[in-house]
Amino acid sequence: MRFQMFDVVSIARATVFEGLEEGVVVLNENDIVVDYNQAMKTVLPALTVHTVGRPLREVISANDQLASILCQGEECDYKLDQPEETLHFQVRFPPLKDEKGEMVGKIVMFINVTERVQMEK
Repeated sequence: MRFQMFDVVSIARATVFEGLEEGVVVLNENDIVVDYNQAMKTVLPALTVHTVGRPLREVISANDQLASILCQGEECDYKLDQPEETLHFQVRFPPLKDEKGEMVGKIVMFINVTERVQMEK
């Protein structure tokens, strides 16, 4: 029974995390990539299983604008020009805290606001 519970937790985590429409990257306190979801690959196609454990700065080194945004770590907007469309994101940096409330990393979220931006235009 105990092992079945761990299976359910693992499956639920994967379903929720991968099911998010928002692109998410999880970083530790040293800005090392700990995890990411597939939606994040739209924003940062360089993410692969091999980038987990590497500094975020290395992973984003080819994109100066994105590097600047992520290194500043402040909520902002990001425009991604793709051949078929332009996407607009709101970037957020919620802190990741342990049970004592101490900072152990951060989450970087890319929330797609393209539809809202298009409606405003």
